[in-house]
Amino acid sequence: KYSKVIQLRIKLGLPMISTRDAIVLGNGYHFPDRNAFMISTKTILEDTCRYCEIPKPEKGVVRMATNSIFYIQLLKSDVISFKMIGRDDLKLKYMPSSLLNYLAQGHL
Repeated sequence: KYSKVIQLRIKLGLPMISTRDAIVLGNGYHFPDRNAFMISTKTILEDTCRYCEIPKPEKGVVRMATNSIFYIQLLKSDVISFKMIGRDDLKLKYMPSSLLNYLAQGHL
């Protein structure tokens, strides 16, 4: 098992939406019998990290939440299988649902 704390930063490229960031704890698991590994990530809330001090968001940056699982498997020497389950809260409270649906389809 491997663990790492990272800070994500996302700029959506739309002038009316502020930059987002998140502090996450990632845990990695190696499955040698399957030639694969899995990474799970979970948002760390302020004052809940036992490994480090969590910085406050910079001015104009919105702190978001994200939880994801990534599974990567080497099938052949040049073929991989990639699977992902994710739940992101970008803190877009007043965004029209049509734009949210468009962004959720991967148009970031």
